[in-house]
Amino acid sequence: MRWKAQEAAERAQSCKDMEEQFCNPTTLKEQANGLTYGVSSLRYLPTGTFSDLNEVSGGDEALWDYTKFSKVGQTFPGFNKDYFVIYDVVLSEEMVLLNVHTHRWTLVGGQIGRPRRENCPTGSGSDSPGIDCSSPPAAINIGYARDASLPSPLLISLPDALVPGVSIQGCDKIGGFPLDCQRTGKLSFELYTHTIYGERLCFRESSQLHLKMQKSSEFPAVNDIVVPMMSKSEHFCMSGYFWHRYHLIAHHLRDWWDGVLYPIAMLLWCLLWMCFYGKALLGWKKLSVEEDGEKCCQ
Repeated sequence: MRWKAQEAAERAQSCKDMEEQFCNPTTLKEQANGLTYGVSSLRYLPTGTFSDLNEVSGGDEALWDYTKFSKVGQTFPGFNKDYFVIYDVVLSEEMVLLNVHTHRWTLVGGQIGRPRRENCPTGSGSDSPGIDCSSPPAAINIGYARDASLPSPLLISLPDALVPGVSIQGCDKIGGFPLDCQRTGKLSFELYTHTIYGERLCFRESSQLHLKMQKSSEFPAVNDIVVPMMSKSEHFCMSGYFWHRYHLIAHHLRDWWDGVLYPIAMLLWCLLWMCFYGKALLGWKKLSVEEDGEKCCQ
């Protein structure tokens, strides 16, 4: 499909009158959590306490209030850079991971992204049906395969999200090489952020790409059959140095008290020993040893 610049401008002009009513494209300019561009990269989130720093504690001069964003159930929009899809994550729980206090985030409703199912199923009126009206419930349309004769739709979903609606046979069952047949883990998406600084500590994102076959003269019996094509998993975790650093930060209050109380304890210990030693010196007496027995010489 090739469009000239003039044709593209004319088509864009024809949609101008319906822009506010129907044209609602998916863009990164989305109002979320008080920001005009609220779609986050999820690398840093405003959920960290920063040890109750005034700038993040909701005062008159504060930049934000972390208590509003660190509650269980808080959501943030994220962006899938591979397929240009916006998805939503929710704060599920606060937990301890490798002796570090973290926030655990999961996908809202287990959805890999936001589907476009406007005006389904009839598409009556001036507004046409959304592109995902004909997609399976757990899949999202991301475009079409590059085939001039049969450009079938491409769909993405979480691994095994279409089962049992779609029968999938693993490649190891048909003689595939074991290394090539490795599947993604059961946890399709997980995100862990630090409770103090809001920094991303660990991240995992898995997806599966499908081809939705179209009925044609070459394939008359495969209408709307979904064929899994590829599975992908991306994971990330900080190195051991950062985990050790955050472990020290988590125990900084105890270390501070250790530094304050240790000199005081040592001073009291020395004074106690000096008291015992002084008492021993003051209570010392000379004794003479004679045949009749011990006799005090004092």
